[in-house]
Amino acid sequence: MALNTCVHRKIEILRCVTPRLKYIAFLALSLFTFNVYAFEKQLNLQEAIQRTLKQNPELKIFDFKQTALIGREQTASLNPAYELELEAENFAGSAEFSAFESAELTVALSSVIEMGDKRSARIGLVSNSRALLTAEKEVAALNLMAQVTEKYVEVLAAQQRVILADNALKLAQETLEIVSQRNRAGATPEAEVKRSKAVIAQANLTVQSEQKRLEYLKLSLAAFWGENSVTFSEVKGDLFQFGNDSDFNSLFAKLEKNPAIQIYASEQRLKEAEIQLAKTESTANIKWSVGVSALKKLMIRHWSLVLAYLCLLKSEILAQSLVP
Repeated sequence: MALNTCVHRKIEILRCVTPRLKYIAFLALSLFTFNVYAFEKQLNLQEAIQRTLKQNPELKIFDFKQTALIGREQTASLNPAYELELEAENFAGSAEFSAFESAELTVALSSVIEMGDKRSARIGLVSNSRALLTAEKEVAALNLMAQVTEKYVEVLAAQQRVILADNALKLAQETLEIVSQRNRAGATPEAEVKRSKAVIAQANLTVQSEQKRLEYLKLSLAAFWGENSVTFSEVKGDLFQFGNDSDFNSLFAKLEKNPAIQIYASEQRLKEAEIQLAKTESTANIKWSVGVSALKKLMIRHWSLVLAYLCLLKSEILAQSLVP
């Protein structure tokens, strides 16, 4: 009876605690799963290059420069603006012209007619600057891709060195077991046992050193896309697998499309655009201006007479319409 009572009490306690334990266990398992997924993801070379091209700070600078050039191009495409001038003279006269109503008002509209096709020259200069910036960005991207590939190969080689160091450590441990057995049997002196232990100690140091070097190289690789911590466990690849050789024609075709060569052509076109703009700037523009000038007092009287005449004319027309 006492045993049954004790069992029932334990069951009641478990019923109370179980929901909380389930929640804690689920939360711990979720965090563990997230950490494992976030860190144990393998990385290949294509993903490393894509992250670098998308997130590298050096390439983002070109985006800001491109935005600035777009603004310059919009400004260069604008035509000369119109200017509206309003001028008042003799507003502090004397006698009957002492009031402000007798001031002389001038309204003028002016602008500039550009000669020598200056607008096209400005747009051409900015367009060639954008083409040069695009080529420079492609060259910078290629350089980063080469650096990422080189660092990726270093990480891949470091992984293999860690594996070799682990295998050497295991071999040293197995050797120590064999030497110890032979020493206990009297077939091997004690010095061989100590020598085997020294080899194990050296192998441990080598493993730790290679692991530290691997972590450093992985962090250096992650820095290419702006991360200050490693979010992958290892990189995938085979150091002893080489691609197929390309023929000369395909290599020469790629060479012609190399952005480094396009930079020279873009620079030449930019210099030509600068020379063209300088030539157009030497051509004089035509400035035109039209305006109206009148006394304010006379203008008011003139409009008063016109309004009075219109009112009189309207009255006569209305009177004629009422006559049968």
